[in-house]
Amino acid sequence: MRKIIILSSVLLVAIAVIAVKYFSELSGVSNNSAKVLKYIPSDAALVMSFTNDESFYDIVSNYEPFDAILGEQRSAELTRIHTLLLEQPGIKELTDHSKIFLSLHHSKTDSVDFLFTIGLNERIQEQKFMADLHSITAVSLKKLAGENIYEAHFDNSPFPFYLFIRGDVAAGSFSEKLIRHAIDEETPKIPDDFVTEIDEKSARNHNSPVTLFINHGTLPSFAKSFMRGALDGNSALIQKMKGFSSLSMNFKSDALMFNGISTPDTTSPAYLDLFLTQRPVKNQLKSLLPENTANSVLFGFSNYNVFHNKLSSFLDKKGQLKKIKAQLMLIKAQTGVDLEKDLRPVFSTEIAVLETKEREKFGIIKLTNGTRANSTLQLISDRITENTGHLNHSNLFYYYFGEPFKNFSRPYFGIIDNYLIISNSLPGLQRYLSDYSSGRFISKTKEYQDHDQLVANKSNILYFVNSANSEQIIKRVLRRGFSEAFFNKNYGLSNFYGLSWQWSSEGSHFQVNLYSNYLSNGKKELKPVWTFKMNARIGATLQVVKNGSKNMILVQDYVNNLYALSTDGSKIWADQLDGKLEGPVTQLSDGSLLFNSSRKLYRIDIKGNSFPGFPVNLPYNATAGLSLSSPKPDVARAFIPAGNMLLAYDMNGKTVEGWNKQLPGKILFDVKLIAADNINYVIAGTKTGEFFFFNNEGRTVGKARIKRVTLFKNPLFTLKTEEGKINIVTADTAGIVYHIGLNGVITEQEIAASVAPDFAFEVANVAGDEQPELIYLDKQQLNVYNNDGSLAFMYNFEQQANLPAQLFSLKKNEYIVGVSSKTGAMQFLLDSEGSLMKGLPLKGDGVFYAGYLKNDGIRYVINGTNNVLQAYKL
Repeated sequence: MRKIIILSSVLLVAIAVIAVKYFSELSGVSNNSAKVLKYIPSDAALVMSFTNDESFYDIVSNYEPFDAILGEQRSAELTRIHTLLLEQPGIKELTDHSKIFLSLHHSKTDSVDFLFTIGLNERIQEQKFMADLHSITAVSLKKLAGENIYEAHFDNSPFPFYLFIRGDVAAGSFSEKLIRHAIDEETPKIPDDFVTEIDEKSARNHNSPVTLFINHGTLPSFAKSFMRGALDGNSALIQKMKGFSSLSMNFKSDALMFNGISTPDTTSPAYLDLFLTQRPVKNQLKSLLPENTANSVLFGFSNYNVFHNKLSSFLDKKGQLKKIKAQLMLIKAQTGVDLEKDLRPVFSTEIAVLETKEREKFGIIKLTNGTRANSTLQLISDRITENTGHLNHSNLFYYYFGEPFKNFSRPYFGIIDNYLIISNSLPGLQRYLSDYSSGRFISKTKEYQDHDQLVANKSNILYFVNSANSEQIIKRVLRRGFSEAFFNKNYGLSNFYGLSWQWSSEGSHFQVNLYSNYLSNGKKELKPVWTFKMNARIGATLQVVKNGSKNMILVQDYVNNLYALSTDGSKIWADQLDGKLEGPVTQLSDGSLLFNSSRKLYRIDIKGNSFPGFPVNLPYNATAGLSLSSPKPDVARAFIPAGNMLLAYDMNGKTVEGWNKQLPGKILFDVKLIAADNINYVIAGTKTGEFFFFNNEGRTVGKARIKRVTLFKNPLFTLKTEEGKINIVTADTAGIVYHIGLNGVITEQEIAASVAPDFAFEVANVAGDEQPELIYLDKQQLNVYNNDGSLAFMYNFEQQANLPAQLFSLKKNEYIVGVSSKTGAMQFLLDSEGSLMKGLPLKGDGVFYAGYLKNDGIRYVINGTNNVLQAYKL
């Protein structure tokens, strides 16, 4: 289990790449990685490399296994760095596709420190670096004494981040001590052969998002730093292994997967090296692990005699072979049993050692003839039953199989079928035999079967850890700070079912596979970070606007009170309107807010005070929210549909000359305002399929009409064609999509096979690609189609949905879909693959909000239940 801690610590650092991306924004692709790597202190047994690009961040940003390892606090810190620092345009434009190296180092505070290093394209000017950072309002920076080390503080974060720049090399860490060790020429650095391994392999690997490098020579000392005592048991097998491993990450949303090559240094013999040149064999003994297995190691050899010859040489070099040979001769002289002739020939292709959650240890040896083995062993043992006994001689299995059986000096044994079971206690042996007879194996559980699906069937060495069964071992073996993380609710480590680590011989090296699956229930419980009590349940709007340098929440309740709240849920002001808002609130460049009910047009300042001349009584009841032509108050015009009338007002509340137009049918929702071909278009469509193109002065510059007899109930959307032209897009009540050019040309597109007449249609980029998708929400089903009509994703809800879907912008021109149910009051958020986002669904009424609130990079959900508004961290 110790190794899963170490490996988990390794894997969590991939998420930490968010923090280091700033350095990649300061540089191009390094042409001299070796120079950069020589800044890494020598205690780093684990180094990761990855390329800074948008696709990498897309992988790790919503990667639940990384979040589980990282924990809430560290995840929030790294998210702040990404949002407040790395996404700033001035910094982001400086570089892309740079190779970044991240190394792990033990901290005396029982934690893991990360060092990020990167080579810069050119020598960066310190003044430019400082200017870029000082331009970010949420970041404060100061230079420390001595070397070029800067201490960066981010709003709402108690932890500083330390940055170092020297010529064409940059480094960063949350640990000032680690940064100073990196730049101190007296501090030993990783060896040259490890530098060469990382430099060469990272340069070749362009297809994997992450490459993990392991220095097996320093791995034991790194592992010991996590533990209360020395390495022992199965973990001790790695202690004397030398050489390097280079493993590439294979992305899977519910698992951590790495594979690659491990090249041992055979000039320093290690037990695992004995399996080189052995062909991988089928791992059958894993089916005999008892249900309470905590960890196990399976070993397989295609030719036992070749293996044993190597083992004998290995024992001879350790000075142990002569003594064991003398013991075999003594056994033969005293009992007449020649183990080399009577026992050795019945050994088959596999052995295993395992430890249960009760800390009992067992060995399993696969045999070709169990009856013959039992007859031989009974002759040199104290007989207990027909098939069990207690050996009278020590270290026999150590001689035949080496290190894994070293702790079974004079064990009890039992033979069942063609398997030899050994244990250091008779009760333990009897329990295993009982489990075997009853078929109580971990391999029969669904959880193990799910885990084992992605584990190769053949290997020479297979290490397995079950997280739940290892709980007591974790508490006993690991230092308190590390063991507590496994059971801390701020982490998700306990959701990892287990770990499998495989070695398969390929001549002079091993093919290595590393796999740990994550058991996500998709329903991480979210707890409100604040609540606010309204006078009634939530009503028509819930959105976030600017309040100076901060944000402000606007929400209307069911009795038409409009509330302005701070981002921590405190009331700033409240006012009762004459009715519900017909659309969202629009903010002008001076900070003022513009919106309309069915009867009035409002303009208020950020403190809730009405502007002179407002509210304006509308001559006709508005049937949709307003559309604003410009955020600048002196030129802005507000266009409001009112049945079949199109109203227009300036920002003084005056009717715009040339407007208040009557159309031949009811206007579809809000109008669309676009600029194309040097014309500012105001576009309105009617329920009966007529579309009008006006210029700013209200003059008709184009028309289009759907010729077939059909009705329209959905809004208008804009979509850019491959030629760069802008089309108006909508769908009729039969689900047929119409693309309407500004020249009046109409094309039809049949996509949905069957929809109810009241389905909701929208157009937005919700699948994470470059083009918006066509979104259909019909009763209990959401279908998202690509432009060519192919299905991007779908989602079925158990209850009928409120129409339409809500769209929340988390990145520029990219949205996530929100849906609330009519009954049951549940709210859903779907990611770009159509999967339910973690923590959802939430209980809530009607409209809700998902997005950023503060300058902390954290996404929130705000919703209402009864008359209470609440905010959750996603």
